[in-house]
Amino acid sequence: MTNQSERLSHLLDNGAYVVQLDFTEARLSLKVDPSGQLLKEFITINNRVLDRFSSEEQKKIGVHVCPGGDCDSYHSYEIDYTLMLPDVFQLHLTNFYLQLSSEKDHVKILKCIQQHIKPNHRIFLGVIDPINPEIETAQIVRDRVLEAAQYIPLEQLGTTDDCGYAPFADDRSTPRDMCYEKIKARIQGTKLAEQILNFSEN
Repeated sequence: MTNQSERLSHLLDNGAYVVQLDFTEARLSLKVDPSGQLLKEFITINNRVLDRFSSEEQKKIGVHVCPGGDCDSYHSYEIDYTLMLPDVFQLHLTNFYLQLSSEKDHVKILKCIQQHIKPNHRIFLGVIDPINPEIETAQIVRDRVLEAAQYIPLEQLGTTDDCGYAPFADDRSTPRDMCYEKIKARIQGTKLAEQILNFSEN
C-alpha cells in the first residue's frame, strides 16, 4: 500500500490533473469468490490507501473498472456487472471510469449506476469498445451519451473508452490508425450529444 500511495502522491505533487487507478480485479474477484467477500476486502484495502489523501486530492483520483480487455479478450465478462458496481461506489474517490459500450444490457447497468452514485461522483461511461474492430460513428456515440443522460445527471456525466487499446503493451492486433479513429468518434459524438442536451435545457 505504501508504494501505491507514494506513486499517487508523486503524480499529484507533479501537477497531474487526474490520476486513474486500474481496478479490473473488481469484476474478476466475483468470478473467484461469488460471495463478494473478496471484492469487499479489495475495497477496504484501496480505501486505506485513498484515506491517506485529502478530500481535495481524492477529487483528482479516479478508478477504471472493466471485465478485462487485454489481447482482444475478456477475463470476467460473464460476471453480472451490477453485482460489482454498488461496492465499487464505496471507494473514497470522485471519478469513476466505467466500461459500458460492450455490455449487452445498457439500461440495467445505467439504472444500477443511477441508484448507487453519490452527489460528489463523476461518471465517465465507456462509449467506445476497443476490442470491437468496427469503428463507431459519431452518431453511435451520440446516441449512447443521450441514453446515459436519461439516468445520470449531466453535471456528473462524461465519456471514456471501455478499456485501453493495448493496456499491457502486449497487444499488437489493434492498428494505431483504428485507435485514433475510435477516439475521434468519441470526441465528435460527445460534442454532438452535448449540443442536443444543452439545447433541450434552454
